[in-house]
Amino acid sequence: MNIFLRAKKQPNLLIALKNGVTSLARHAYLILFPFLFDIALLFSPRLTISQFTSKLFGQMVYPASISEEMKTTWEAIITGLTAFFKYFNLSSLARTYPFGIPSLFAVRAFTTTPNGDISATDIASFGQIFTIAVIFILLGLFIATLFFQLSGMAVSEHKASSFFMRLTRNYLSVLALSIASLFVAIFFLFPGLLIVSLLMTAIPFLGMIAYMILLVAAISLLLPLVFTPHVIAMENQGFVKSALISIRTVRPTSVSASTFVLLIATISFLSNLLWQTPPDSSWMLIVGALGHAIISTILTLASFHFFLDAVRCVSESIEPTQQPA
Repeated sequence: MNIFLRAKKQPNLLIALKNGVTSLARHAYLILFPFLFDIALLFSPRLTISQFTSKLFGQMVYPASISEEMKTTWEAIITGLTAFFKYFNLSSLARTYPFGIPSLFAVRAFTTTPNGDISATDIASFGQIFTIAVIFILLGLFIATLFFQLSGMAVSEHKASSFFMRLTRNYLSVLALSIASLFVAIFFLFPGLLIVSLLMTAIPFLGMIAYMILLVAAISLLLPLVFTPHVIAMENQGFVKSALISIRTVRPTSVSASTFVLLIATISFLSNLLWQTPPDSSWMLIVGALGHAIISTILTLASFHFFLDAVRCVSESIEPTQQPA
């Protein structure tokens, strides 16, 4: 089996961030991807599904054996979901997870815009909702693939031949990555979150323990795969091979990699709190979108620099050793 030992040399977090700023200065056009995406979400007409979701939730029937406490909990959840879907915009699905174009406004429920009232069209048919959702998801994945491929080229300073052929292959690999992530969410994360929610309601202490176990398991599962999109973008590899390369790179540098991911998440979260400060009617939202675009692009470029540094550290200091199982 493969045994991953800690690399003697570890990638440098601060240098990666510094190089991210330098790369953005040379390729400033990259901020247009997250900036224009957020501007489109802010000013484009909304495609809502409030009637469909209200009707769906209204048809729910509780089991006769359900307790009053559990019924109250589910009613509160449904009330929250109804309020969320009242302003939910189908076009925000173009911000695909876990891989997608960085966005400040994808999860923000706008009640108005700097232009005034929101122009919205409510979609009531499930078939239309499904079709529109798939179109936006596929479009979002394509834009994200293009953004990552250009970011990888900016970091490596390598002008790849057959750009559009590489883009097509990378897009298919990213699509496979997204489908695999969906299966993991359906068969692992969603059931786990449901169990945690039920335990939180019935026995809060056990629910907290279950939450911690689920969180540790999710981090252990996902962290080694965090650079899979980077491998796809830079090395034009398929999804499976890219995932294996990411694992072989992250395991020997796990301390630095986990610290870097935590640092990136913290910077992104705290800066987003600042950019989200203006109210829905404020034109300062455009400034927020620009600030977010700059920060998120720097962090994206820094992640490419960190990955390349991690690859060098692993190749220079240690390789996985092969031992019989």
